[in-house]
Amino acid sequence: MEPESRMSFGDHLDELRVRLIRCLIVIVLGAIVCYTFRNDIMDLIIGPVEKVLAESGAKNVKLVYFNPVGAFMPFVKIAIYAGFLLASPFCLYQAWAFVQSGLLTRERKYVYRFAPFSIGMFLGGAVLCYLFMVPITLNFLLNFPGELLDPVLRVDDVINFVLLLMLMMGVVFETPLVMLFLSYIGVGTVPFYNHYRRHFILIAAILSAFLTPADLPSMVMMAVPLILLYEVGILLVRVAGKRVSAA
Repeated sequence: MEPESRMSFGDHLDELRVRLIRCLIVIVLGAIVCYTFRNDIMDLIIGPVEKVLAESGAKNVKLVYFNPVGAFMPFVKIAIYAGFLLASPFCLYQAWAFVQSGLLTRERKYVYRFAPFSIGMFLGGAVLCYLFMVPITLNFLLNFPGELLDPVLRVDDVINFVLLLMLMMGVVFETPLVMLFLSYIGVGTVPFYNHYRRHFILIAAILSAFLTPADLPSMVMMAVPLILLYEVGILLVRVAGKRVSAA
């Protein structure tokens, strides 16, 4: 049997460049499509904010902007963020395809198994974030001052807050799937993950601080699911290991 051919480092860089360009093109196309629905997407984004303000009894609170382009750029951001979400299945496929190129033939079959689930996990994390994490966090932050302070919300900040949280939670939900994939290709094991649990908790705290808006509730609501998903990943790896041993 002939040894399997391996791509050189330069070949990997070339392939990465090609796949990134493909992703960028699809994201731009998705952004153009989403821009045509910018008003509908804006209503979805500000909906949780308006609901929290209505429940808190706040009156005459409006989203504002403070410079001439402040009314235009939020819609551009909406188109870019939403375009990325729309293009995420294609981008995830490109990521898996790039990983596949560096694997052995016997390992590549796992890419076809995990790629569809990764798309569902990403979109599921983003949707759950919108339905639960965003309202809970907004409710805490906007009601925390009580009647002492009245909110003046910049539309750009609201868009960044909602869409960035959705994107980050989509990435966070990939954690158990990545752990399981690494176990199948012989990189991660249950003892390995148990040994580095404390390190992961520290990493989760640091990532939550950098990837969320600068407030404690958002950090906690990202770090806690990330740690729980790590435990779910260990459980999946343990169950998968038992199934392989039984087979």
